Amino acid sequence: MKFEITVNFSGVSRLAEARNTSAQVLSRSIVNLQGGFDILKELISELPFKDRVAYKQFEKHEDGAKLIPVENIIRLLDLFNLEKTPKYSLQTKFSRKPSIPPAKWASGSESIIKSYISDVEDAAEKDEDFEYSKMDSIIPDIFNIYSFLEKNIPDIYNIVGSYNSSGGGNYALISFSKSQKSFLYDNYRNITTYSDGKQNPQNGMKYDVPGGIIQPIIGSLRMLVTRDNNGIYKWIDGFNPNNYSELEEIVSPLVSYVVTKSREETPDKVAKSNEHWSFCLMTMEQTRQSIIERSNHNE
Repeated sequence: MKFEITVNFSGVSRLAEARNTSAQVLSRSIVNLQGGFDILKELISELPFKDRVAYKQFEKHEDGAKLIPVENIIRLLDLFNLEKTPKYSLQTKFSRKPSIPPAKWASGSESIIKSYISDVEDAAEKDEDFEYSKMDSIIPDIFNIYSFLEKNIPDIYNIVGSYNSSGGGNYALISFSKSQKSFLYDNYRNITTYSDGKQNPQNGMKYDVPGGIIQPIIGSLRMLVTRDNNGIYKWIDGFNPNNYSELEEIVSPLVSYVVTKSREETPDKVAKSNEHWSFCLMTMEQTRQSIIERSNHNE
């Protein structure tokens, strides 16, 4: 075992960054030392998974619960970042097509951290609010929706069925629905990703729902986000993310499509495909128009 002692220095983060060429340290560990995640920690401080986020290398949870890499938190929030990916990209003079987020799935951890810290530094230099801070009001909803999808996609698919047929489906027969070989506890195979990590029915999932299935569905909901005159994020008028019956109705076509395509290909391939992302975004754009029209009509 090689052991070194360094004396007469100040600035732990600078030393760690300098030594990172020979003794590789994950970027998240260095950023954490520098206080780069302080804003993010504050934004999720009231959420149930706040103590399960891994901000540095070799971090462990006191009760053994599986930790969530901070890169996953950033990746999910970036799907709703309208500054990084505007909702529309002008393709022709007569049509507008929703832009696909660049970090949509399986993006490298290092690139995600570098992009994040660049945004933090840029906001500080310009003396402006960090973009995630402007998302504060919708951040809890984003993680609640993710948990809703994890728990309910199997039941939704059983109702709406395959995209290629008119009958109901059977999620239990899909190979990736039972990727866990043994029950985690009782009748549950997994625990929702963004919960407190405790083994209880509230967090339990009877079937596995791969992240590759959830990502393009929840990412399409960025079409239902807008900003006020001060740049503060909010949901469009007429959409209530806590109305789960309406949320189920909205995502049902996407569940049918994404699960079907995941069976034909794999969840991972579907989540990386621009074609499938385009379908989800365009479908949700149509939903957005319907919600706006209904809201205007009610006024």
